[in-house]
Amino acid sequence: MSDAHESPTCPRCGAPQKPGYALCPFCRAAYSEQAARHAIPCKKCGELSAWGQSRCVRCREWIVVQCLFCNNVSPHTVSGCLACGEAFQGMQARKAARDAEVSRQRTLQTVGAWGPVGASFLGSVAGAYLGSGGHHHHEHHDWQDDGATGSYDAGGDDGGSVFESVSDAFSSSDGGGWFD
Repeated sequence: MSDAHESPTCPRCGAPQKPGYALCPFCRAAYSEQAARHAIPCKKCGELSAWGQSRCVRCREWIVVQCLFCNNVSPHTVSGCLACGEAFQGMQARKAARDAEVSRQRTLQTVGAWGPVGASFLGSVAGAYLGSGGHHHHEHHDWQDDGATGSYDAGGDDGGSVFESVSDAFSSSDGGGWFD
């Protein structure tokens, strides 16, 4: 009777299978046809590691490549990322170009969002400057107190106060008041 929890063994020499190896380290026989077909050879020492390994089982050299676009890893034996399909050849240049374009788009979005605000502000500043005849001046305003109420004298030609103008607008009898 065989134990269902027995570890797999080499079909040629019967040695227990070592995890991560595609070939038996003792007799160099493939553990299975599928393991041999999908094995990843190490660039440094030539050892075949089982599919799914990140490092060589013998020398611990990396046998995978990390995609710069999606950060997933794929065996170095494939031409592109297994997750996103991006080709490994020329990947660094394409990634740099894409990052530069993303940065440029962000700059354009920032200018697009803040440009009208800045233009509006600059326009109002320029309008205020040009509307004042191109020069800036200060008017002198005084508070005068007649003892009962204070009135604001803006130095106008009619001698009336701002409060009197507002009061007149509310009490206009000709129907020309502010709320008529």
